[in-house]
Amino acid sequence: LPTKKRVGNPPQVSIFNIIYKIHVFKLLTRIYCGAIFRVMGALKEQFRADTQQIKPPGRDRQSGEMRVSFTKPQIKANARAELLAKGEFAAAHFLVDKIYGCEPDRSGQPFIGHLERVADNVAPEFRAGALMHDLIEDNRKPEKGGWTLKDLEDIGFRKEPTIGIVRAMTKHEGERHFDAVVRLSEYAPAISVKLADMMDNSNPIRLRYYSGD
Repeated sequence: LPTKKRVGNPPQVSIFNIIYKIHVFKLLTRIYCGAIFRVMGALKEQFRADTQQIKPPGRDRQSGEMRVSFTKPQIKANARAELLAKGEFAAAHFLVDKIYGCEPDRSGQPFIGHLERVADNVAPEFRAGALMHDLIEDNRKPEKGGWTLKDLEDIGFRKEPTIGIVRAMTKHEGERHFDAVVRLSEYAPAISVKLADMMDNSNPIRLRYYSGD
């Protein structure tokens, strides 16, 4: 008589795995829906265009003079001095100002303006991290200075929430976008920074520069 083949048991789905996926889905929904509502509200107020005009690049925004180049150790030492004298936000502003300078974004406007607007739209304790949210991802290659989270620790920034925000906002090399969003969603302070980042990236003033209108 032919023998019946045994059919293996179907793979069991862990209840914890289901709960985790539901949790991630809710967080992702909160991020994108929150961003949409913020953008809609900002559009209604026209983003206070009279106070948010973006200054043209190509010179120092305060003095109009050519910038002086600093080495990485000099920048770190001066940033630490700023931190000790004036606090984290002043040190973060000094750092991004010296690293980015008048470097333009895709619209041709100073990229540092984007960082400042993101920092203006988060809670005070998150502002330093918000200013530096793109710093590592944009400048980790050797030709850009090879900046790392360890450099921020050396300067004296707090591990939580300041460096934690930068870590969560930095996409790892080779990391899928979905995985980066999931990782970011697991750190609450970074969610508010990401929302402010998305809101500014959707600013019609910036979009006008992108389109060339």
